[in-house]
Amino acid sequence: MKTTILFILSLSMMSCGVKKELVKSQEKNTELRNKITKLENEILILEKDNIRLFKKGNENEKKIRQLEEKINPSPKTASLNFAEVKPEFPGGNREMMLFIVRNIKYPEIAIENNVQGKVYVEFFVNIDGSISETKVLRGIGYGCDKEAIRVVNLMPNWKPGQQKGKPVRVKFRLPVSFRLQ
Repeated sequence: MKTTILFILSLSMMSCGVKKELVKSQEKNTELRNKITKLENEILILEKDNIRLFKKGNENEKKIRQLEEKINPSPKTASLNFAEVKPEFPGGNREMMLFIVRNIKYPEIAIENNVQGKVYVEFFVNIDGSISETKVLRGIGYGCDKEAIRVVNLMPNWKPGQQKGKPVRVKFRLPVSFRLQ
């Protein structure tokens, strides 16, 4: 009987020790979880800072490229209002006028409203002779502005303008007439 009581006492003492160890273990786990959470939060903050710095770096690089482009423009993006040798439609002005007459379609709404006039279109003739950045400077509406842009964008490659013997990008302005007969 005494051995049984001693055995029970020793078991209860052991269970108390196990319980204490278990409590200590749980406290350590909680402490470790808190440290992990703290480190994860610090990592998130560092990642956000990195992203912010990366974006700022890209913005600064973009600004530097823009400034460099202003100082020393590349031939593809640099443009002139006038060149030593003007860009030319294949075959000259007469062929350009014939091209416009053959390809233009007078908008029905403009016909119905008896709209006539000139649409002034601006575009760039690039160093390869292609047309880009077509826009209306002054229009008359009723679909005529869109039609003028459509026809200009249909044009074949031009002979590019030249400056000091090299092809250059040149801004070109063209009046497109709409007349009812």
